[in-house]
Amino acid sequence: MSYQLDFARALIDGEKLGQNPAGVTDMMTISVSSTDIKGHAFGPDDPSQEALIVQSDALLDSFFTFLDKTVGLSNIVIAMSGDEGVSTSQLSADAAGMPALDFHAQQFTKPLEEMLQAKYPLKGNGAYILQMDNPYLLLNRGAFEAAGIGEEEAENTTRAMLEQVFAGFEHEDFGAVGGHRKKPPVLTHAFTVKQMREGTLPDTQYGRLVAHSYSPYVGWALHLNFGAYQFPWKGTGTTRFSANSYDRHMPLELYGAAFVPGTYHGVVAPVDIAATFASLLRINRPSAAVGRVLTEAMRPDRVDSQVVAKPTTAR
Repeated sequence: MSYQLDFARALIDGEKLGQNPAGVTDMMTISVSSTDIKGHAFGPDDPSQEALIVQSDALLDSFFTFLDKTVGLSNIVIAMSGDEGVSTSQLSADAAGMPALDFHAQQFTKPLEEMLQAKYPLKGNGAYILQMDNPYLLLNRGAFEAAGIGEEEAENTTRAMLEQVFAGFEHEDFGAVGGHRKKPPVLTHAFTVKQMREGTLPDTQYGRLVAHSYSPYVGWALHLNFGAYQFPWKGTGTTRFSANSYDRHMPLELYGAAFVPGTYHGVVAPVDIAATFASLLRINRPSAAVGRVLTEAMRPDRVDSQVVAKPTTAR
């Protein structure tokens, strides 16, 4: 993180950001990845993650002091958030007696591949399942097309077979913690990319979240969601990419003269930053923006009390 903030300082100095004679607004975004990397490796509850947060806090204090001396914090609006929440690690969950389960993706991709090959004998271009890349189960388009199978049939058949695989987990042993048998993995949602692309997802909160996450670069695939604190992983650390609240929960902090200090308990999201900043700048929000303007945290526009509106007469 320190080298990122050093680069930001050099950029501000070199480009004279925030010091435009015409008063034009400059914008800078900084993505800090160190906490994300450590969180994946060790989990959010690990002491090393706490130490990194404390270190990051000191680095940010130094950076904000630099901003105050260079531009003046009274001239700056700051938003801080994250791009994701996270699940607790299996190690921490076991220690707390939580019903968490990390399981290897091969536990469902291997039997799924066998079922697909039994129904559609391979004609080349590799296996039908490429990999599980949360939240997507990626399919090998070339293998299906070589077998004469189109996207809709490939995705629908794979989903139906996957549901069969997870139904069979109910009778398997996934270990125990604290004398209690761990719950088997549960597949709560499975949507096809074709559904996402054509907008035929359920009109629910989760359906809308999935729709907003669609990318044409995913290819043929299924969007999957598992039970609470369940995720296909590698046995260490943790991950995210579920519709469960802990994977979508993150702080959002705003600083600047435009905001009223306080703690606000309403539901917000990082996508609200773009809408709020566009409103402050009196410009149109980005064309794909889905967030809302956080008016509850914004100071009302000042009105000159000495100015009295004159009545108008229609003619």
